[in-house]
Amino acid sequence: MLNLHLSHRVRPFVRAALPVLMAAGVVAAPATASSVGGPDATAKQAAGDHPPIFSHVSYADAMNANKSDGKILVVKATAAWCGPCKMMDKTTWRDADVVKFMNEKGVAIALDVDEHPQDAQTLRIRAMPTMIAFRNGKELDRIVGYKSAQELLAWLNGVEKGETGASRLETRLKQPREGDGAMSMQERMEFASDLVDAGRLDDATEEYVWLWNNMVRVQPSMTGVRGSFLVGSISALVAQHAPAMKRFAEIRDEVETRLRGENKSWNDLSDWLCLNEATQDADRTLAWFDRIKNDEDAGATLERFAFRIEPLLKQNGRWADYGRVIKNPVERVKRSHTQAKFMAGMKPPGLDENTAKQLAEHAWQNFRDESGGVYSAMLASGRSEEAARVAQEALRLDDTPETRIALVKAALSARQASAAVKSLLDPVQGHEDEVGALREELAQQMGPGVN
Repeated sequence: MLNLHLSHRVRPFVRAALPVLMAAGVVAAPATASSVGGPDATAKQAAGDHPPIFSHVSYADAMNANKSDGKILVVKATAAWCGPCKMMDKTTWRDADVVKFMNEKGVAIALDVDEHPQDAQTLRIRAMPTMIAFRNGKELDRIVGYKSAQELLAWLNGVEKGETGASRLETRLKQPREGDGAMSMQERMEFASDLVDAGRLDDATEEYVWLWNNMVRVQPSMTGVRGSFLVGSISALVAQHAPAMKRFAEIRDEVETRLRGENKSWNDLSDWLCLNEATQDADRTLAWFDRIKNDEDAGATLERFAFRIEPLLKQNGRWADYGRVIKNPVERVKRSHTQAKFMAGMKPPGLDENTAKQLAEHAWQNFRDESGGVYSAMLASGRSEEAARVAQEALRLDDTPETRIALVKAALSARQASAAVKSLLDPVQGHEDEVGALREELAQQMGPGVN
C-alpha cells in the first residue's frame, strides 16, 4: 500500500486530492478513530450493498467454522464511507473468477469497522479495505488497499499455496536496491509501508533511511515525493518507533552541521526543514523562523519555504506571522479555487453519486479553509485592505453561506473580530443557529459598544 503519492510541493492541493486518490484506489482509507471497543459482528455486516459472494454469517461464527472446515476464510474490513471498498464491491468482488475461487475454496465475509469496532481492533485494522485470509483459525496473510480482480486472485492463489506476506517480505528484502531486479522508488515506498504494516519496524527504518538518502539520486523525478509523502511516511514511523526517531534525528543533525558551514545549500535547508517535520520537531523550525523573519535579506528564503512554514504558523495560532509570508493573498485564493474546482470535478470510474458528492464537498471545504486562513492572516498582520480584497475575491468565486461562515470562523480563531467581519454574515440565510452563535462570539471579541 502506498500511503501517499504525487509531487508534494503543493501541499494544500495534495490534501484536497487525497480523498479522490482514496476513491480511485491509489491509497487506502484510514481506519476511524472510533475503531475501539464494541460487540461481536452480526449478520448485518454482510448486508446492504455487499456483493452476493459475502456470507451472512457473523465474524465470530465464521472464525469458529474456519477452525475445522479447512477452507480459506477471507475477512474484508470495510466502511460505508470507504471509496476503494465500494469500487471493489462493484468490480473485483463480482468478477467471475473471484466468485468461482471463493465458491470452491473459501468463505468471504464483510466486516464494517464502524459497526464492529472491537473486531476491527482485534484484527489490527489500520486502513480500508483490508483483506485478511485465515485457515484453521489462524491468519495466513493480509493485503491492504484497492485490488483488481487479477491482483486479488493472485493473492488468493498464493495464500492457497502457502505463500504468506512474511515470505514475500523476506524475498523482497533480498532484492537489490539498484540495478537489475531492483524495485522502482514507488514500489520501494510501498514495500517500506508493507514492512510497517507487518510490524517489521527495524527493517522499515532501514528502508526509509535508504530511500531518504538515495531516492532522488536514483530517480530525480521523485524530488517532490521525497519532500512530501516520504516525509509523511517517515513521520508516521518515528511516532511509533524510537530507533527510527533516533536515526532520522541524527541525519537531521548532520544536515544542520552543514548549514553552519561554508558549503550550505538550498537543498540542505530544504532537507533540514523536511527532517524537522519528519521528526515532529516543529519548535526547531519555528525558532529558525523567528531568528530570520525580521531580516531584510530573508524574504526570498521565507517565500521559497513558505509551504513548509505556513502550516506550523497556523497550527500554533501565529496569524500575524502567517500573514508575513503570504506574498500574493488574492492569487492564493484564486489558485485554491481552481484546485477545488478541479478536485470537485474528478469522478473516478465506478464512483457512486453519494461518494462523489462527499468528495466534492471536501474539495470546496478546503477552498473555504484556505480562503479563511489567508483572510485571517491579512487581518492579523495589519493588511486590512488586502484582507478586504481576499474576502471579496473568495465571495466572487463562491458566494455561499458556507464560504461566508468559513471567513468569519477563521477571523474569530485569529481573534480579529470587527464590524467588517460581522458584515459578512448579513446576507446569510438558512443557518440561523450557527450564525447566531457566531454573532455572539463576535460581540464578545469586539466588546461592548462596538457595532
